[in-house]
Amino acid sequence: VGGCVRDLLLGLRPKDFDIATSATPPDLRRLFRNCRIIGRRFRLAHIFFGSKVIETATFRANPRELEDDGGDNGAPEPETSDLLIKRDNVFGTAEQDARRRDFTITGLFYDVETGKVIDHVNGLADIEGRLVRTIGDPDIRFREDPVRILRAVKFAARCDLAIEPETYRRMSTAGSPYTVTLTVTDSGVPPLSNTATTTATIGSELACRVFTSSSRFKAL
Repeated sequence: VGGCVRDLLLGLRPKDFDIATSATPPDLRRLFRNCRIIGRRFRLAHIFFGSKVIETATFRANPRELEDDGGDNGAPEPETSDLLIKRDNVFGTAEQDARRRDFTITGLFYDVETGKVIDHVNGLADIEGRLVRTIGDPDIRFREDPVRILRAVKFAARCDLAIEPETYRRMSTAGSPYTVTLTVTDSGVPPLSNTATTTATIGSELACRVFTSSSRFKAL
């Protein structure tokens, strides 16, 4: 699922392969003695084969959408409510799992039995068009998890893709209330020591300094 399918379709070499299944984490632990359950906000299984670790997740549903369906006697959620996803252990179907993901190009599944790509989110069209596009409303997706803005930039830079216009507009809108914390070093390499943690507001500053630079996606 996800990035490995995207990379193979783009002619790139995946750095790893993630697995999704209808089996729950306890089911996987019963099936594989070499299994370790990790995570709290997002529980998944690491299955060990020698030096290799196969990361295996259970199909999820979007917890916010389930709450909308069953909460407050069906009353619509106010527009001002917090959409940030704080828990992600609501299990669901394969299609629900695809639709809860951030971008169409990472919502693709590969069925190892049939040898076919399963596309619930029109991701194949965006692979062909080389576009980064959110699944559903970009504003909702970014309010659920603001780090998705940085993921869009990363995918565009690493895979040499363009960002779909409406997704791009929502990312670079001035005054957007998205905040992330970045840990950086002077050399720009992954931090080992002497690190500085900076909190930056994603909005007009990101639009001006990153999106308008000559190599805007690789700048970040």
